[in-house]
Amino acid sequence: MSFTNWLRNIRSALARGQMERNHPRRPPGRTRTTRRLCLEPLEDRMLLSYTFTPIADTSLGSPYSGLVVGQAINDHGQVALVAVLKSGGQAIYRTEDDGRLTTIAQTDGLIRNFYLSPYMNDSGTVSFGANLTDGRQAVFTGRGEALTRIADTEPSSPFATIPLPAQRMDQDGVVYFRATLRSGPTGFFAGDGGPTRTVYVTGGQFSAFPSSYAHQVNGDGGSFRAKLTGGPDGVLFGDGLQTDTLVTAGGTYSSFFGAECNDDGTVAISANLAAGGQVLLVASDGTLTPFVDT
Repeated sequence: MSFTNWLRNIRSALARGQMERNHPRRPPGRTRTTRRLCLEPLEDRMLLSYTFTPIADTSLGSPYSGLVVGQAINDHGQVALVAVLKSGGQAIYRTEDDGRLTTIAQTDGLIRNFYLSPYMNDSGTVSFGANLTDGRQAVFTGRGEALTRIADTEPSSPFATIPLPAQRMDQDGVVYFRATLRSGPTGFFAGDGGPTRTVYVTGGQFSAFPSSYAHQVNGDGGSFRAKLTGGPDGVLFGDGLQTDTLVTAGGTYSSFFGAECNDDGTVAISANLAAGGQVLLVASDGTLTPFVDT
């Protein structure tokens, strides 16, 4: 039934109800009580229509035997994806406006496989993490030509490991990643192909970082989860120079398991409640607002 027909039926029922109130029909010996109908206002709604564009598949004639979980999309609708090739190995692709797929990187004598999901900015630059054939790890960026090595764990590097979760990147092509130094501490670091910069590192204010650094795409800061030295877990926002603590565990919240930010500096925080259940919080302008909970 269409919305128009449904509304017409409701209006007819309302009209009948009004007539019965004005001219009640009471059979002999019975008293009839008419239930009043009311039309409650509905929230504004619209029917959504979707257009699906095939990007890649694993059909019989396809060169792909599998599509690895971990795609990226930018504000222009370009998608970066990882595919397993029937010919062997893996490749990272970027979609183009004409439907073509541009090869960003492929397993070869240098790269054994991809272990950090791709991330892409609006210029079409794709960042990703790879296990190398020499047993080391590296983070790269690429646009379909020569790759730029951001950081690695080669013997001459200060980094011992570059663990999950995946790296982030801003519109300028600066990549933000989590790594463990050979000297012991773990931290968030940034680089674009030159010397890397330390954003935050354990050993001072922080004793551990359990997740990635969610850097703004257009901006200088990011949100992250950290264990405060000698204190509770917390969710913070900062650029490495100025840092704001948004919320800490204890009291209402027992722990946190997610933190994402947008370019306006609003942070979405997933938290476990001390009383049980979970809640999604929104931190903005110094105010912490519960958005939805269990």
